[in-house]
Amino acid sequence: MIERWVKQTCENVDYWDWDGMELVIVSCEEISRYTWYDIFDDERMLPEVNITYENNALAFLSGLPDDSVDLVLTDPAYDSLNKWKGTGTTARMGMGRSGSGSDDRSKFFETISDEDLPDLIQEIYRVLKPERHCYIFCDWPTLLLVHRYAIVEGVFPTVKVNGVLTEPLKPLVWNKVAIGMGYTYRSQYEFVAFLWKGKKRKLNDLSVSDVLPFKRVPPSKASVPTQKPDELFELLVRQSTRDGELVVDPFMGSGTTARACSKLNRDWLGCDIDKRHVGFSNDFAHNGDKQLGLF
Repeated sequence: MIERWVKQTCENVDYWDWDGMELVIVSCEEISRYTWYDIFDDERMLPEVNITYENNALAFLSGLPDDSVDLVLTDPAYDSLNKWKGTGTTARMGMGRSGSGSDDRSKFFETISDEDLPDLIQEIYRVLKPERHCYIFCDWPTLLLVHRYAIVEGVFPTVKVNGVLTEPLKPLVWNKVAIGMGYTYRSQYEFVAFLWKGKKRKLNDLSVSDVLPFKRVPPSKASVPTQKPDELFELLVRQSTRDGELVVDPFMGSGTTARACSKLNRDWLGCDIDKRHVGFSNDFAHNGDKQLGLF
């Protein structure tokens, strides 16, 4: 979609890429910059669904119409991962330990900065339909930030439940079943921030616990270092959507959201800033039983 617009707009294009919220086009040594609204004549519109696009999350979400999405389900590469880059956790995810000779910077992925989280939360709220849900996978520091930007700052307003004002956020716990590494108590869980817009839509199965036990994907079988189990994403999609509804993931990675939606007859739409992940997730979304790898 974007590539077609670039070709129609500029002749002899040498290079184009996203720079934050702007599309930069280099043509005959001239540099032009366009916003998402320039591309769509100031009208937001849904692009073709069931595709992962190469784009950054904020630019991608900013182009979607208001109240157009039934579920946001995403696993961002949160900024706190950077403190372990080349040591500890990231080394154990197959990226190599810094200075060991096995480390490979190309295996690490770009993270979303903590400074961009407020804009991300606002865009998620804007694109969600009323009463619809959002799931954001996160660690403890990032969960605190999500709570601050979504709830404390009032982007997701409090709602009344049986006459009581209630915050529209509930932390869920993903129990990875297999114990991990750690410097004190060994790690076995991750948080999922469950948010909803306005009056909460009823979940499809009220018997599901807020602790979700799904064995993590072993590094030897993962297609990207932080890949989540397909079955976990299938549960969340089943809980919060119905047949034919639209699920968006602005950090698509290996395509776990896309595969879950394809299996459950939901439309999906996503983006990733890494072109390797884009091609990989598009291939893997339509070849769920075929094991592919980036590294």
